[in-house]
Amino acid sequence: MGRIRLHGLRCLIYAIGLLLLSPVVIEFALRVQAFRATANSSSAEPQPLVIASPVMHHQLAPLQQVRLRSASSSDDAPEISFRTNSLGLAGPEIAIPKPEGVYRIVCVGDETVLAANMPEVVKFPQQIAAKLKPFTKAKLEVINAAVPGYSPVLEALQVRHQLQLLQPDLIVAHFDISDPAENRRHLRLTDLSADDTPLACVNPALASTPKIKSACEHFLCVNWVKQSLNTWVGQQANGNSDESSARPQDWLKDPAFTRSDELKNALMPFDHLASHVERSGTRVLVVVHPWVDHLTSGGKPDAPESKPGVGSLSEVFSHFEQSTGILMCHLQPYLARLTDPDSAFQADHRHLSEKGHEIYGYAIAATVLHRISGPWVVPSRGPTESPVTEAQHTESQAPNANEAGVVRANRQQGSARSAIARPQNE
Repeated sequence: MGRIRLHGLRCLIYAIGLLLLSPVVIEFALRVQAFRATANSSSAEPQPLVIASPVMHHQLAPLQQVRLRSASSSDDAPEISFRTNSLGLAGPEIAIPKPEGVYRIVCVGDETVLAANMPEVVKFPQQIAAKLKPFTKAKLEVINAAVPGYSPVLEALQVRHQLQLLQPDLIVAHFDISDPAENRRHLRLTDLSADDTPLACVNPALASTPKIKSACEHFLCVNWVKQSLNTWVGQQANGNSDESSARPQDWLKDPAFTRSDELKNALMPFDHLASHVERSGTRVLVVVHPWVDHLTSGGKPDAPESKPGVGSLSEVFSHFEQSTGILMCHLQPYLARLTDPDSAFQADHRHLSEKGHEIYGYAIAATVLHRISGPWVVPSRGPTESPVTEAQHTESQAPNANEAGVVRANRQQGSARSAIARPQNE
């Protein structure tokens, strides 16, 4: 009888010891895993450093220089040297104030525009300068002010708090299908004025009162249990949906919003941006960038039809341009002329290849000469074939805030448009 009791007591002690030891083992395993993840990230391919911002959510770190693996598919492609200036913008230092005789174009957008892992000479900002140079006596400056992960509301804040100091003559804003979802996320953190003008987007990492961790939160096993429970509860509440696997274009299928409402919300920051800079004479051009699956599917996103009376996405773009006077350039007609649309994109089917950047620069240069008055010189003669497609002729008829001036510029620059060198292999 005594042996049975001793054996039971021994089993109970073992069970209690195992129970107490389990969190220690789990904590040890999690810390080993965290150490390996840190080691792997430190040895991973370097990326441009992004830092938190008190007004623009985040920005590129100033005065950084990193060497990146080239986006070229060639194995022997040299590394790309990427650097930022004291303003945290890609490239060399920028003269402030703007020198006399300089026509300055500033390009804003996300990582597609930044293209940090591509040589400067092939990026579309430099392509714009190269294609416009023959038509002006002014000195052209095209500045790449893109930041990874930016959305229209952050671009409007960037112009308000930083880029306006550069005195740009033209702002080229990039817009693609990921922007509505990103814009919605950033708007939640943005302070707006009474008329909904974006004022500042404070990065949560810069909270004035940092949270003090409790004793339990210093243990990885406690955090792991909390995250597991939160994930399980969230999946149960959302029908086992995993938000982390959501794609940027999934806003097109979100039942909480119609597609046109989401698109309108994402475009409105451009209206605020244009209103903010128009007093200084700066023009704004919004470039709509499709993804390759939109070209191969005839330009129709993989999404349900718009609700009756709401209108298609193209109608939203058209109404926005007519109601605000902001010029828009749609890349789809240019890219759709390619025999192989894939050639304009990298392997991820989102970011532009060298061919894509060449076409991007060509489209913007043609739009600038066709629709924006400036220091453009008309050549005495040029090829009779016009590079502007029928779709772009139709697009150019949209009213804008300076229609009379644009019409005058169009009459003067008709031969200039026809002389722009086309990208090859269209």
